[in-house]
Amino acid sequence: MAVHKLFSPTQIAVATFIGGPLAAVYTIKENYRAMGLPELHKASMIYGLLLTVLIFTIIGFLPENFPTIAVNLLYIVAVRYWVEKKQISREQIEREEQFDFQSNGQVFGISIVAMFATLALIFGIVMSLIPMDELSPAMGGY
Repeated sequence: MAVHKLFSPTQIAVATFIGGPLAAVYTIKENYRAMGLPELHKASMIYGLLLTVLIFTIIGFLPENFPTIAVNLLYIVAVRYWVEKKQISREQIEREEQFDFQSNGQVFGISIVAMFATLALIFGIVMSLIPMDELSPAMGGY
């Protein structure tokens, strides 16, 4: 019998804390793939990316002094709750012989990659919103 490695709800919450919504989307999607649910694998990626865009849009409209950690904590708790209720709990992974846990090293690696991807995305968006004539003097241009 093949053993399928899954991310536990806590591992997904930790990945989400470090790597943001992109880490949540990836780990949830991979759990569906490992459980052999291709339709949910694809749907989780599409809906997860749409929710990620929504989260960043909401954050962009919050007042400057608004504690964005509140938004972060809200989606971390929501992701953990959703995984436990709609995917699989830690106890189920322990109980079922065909499942095992992903390594914490993998969780950390995914989190770091997702964090840098998020930062690169944010940097790209911010840079595209700044007019080029404002960038040139700062970059030693004309």
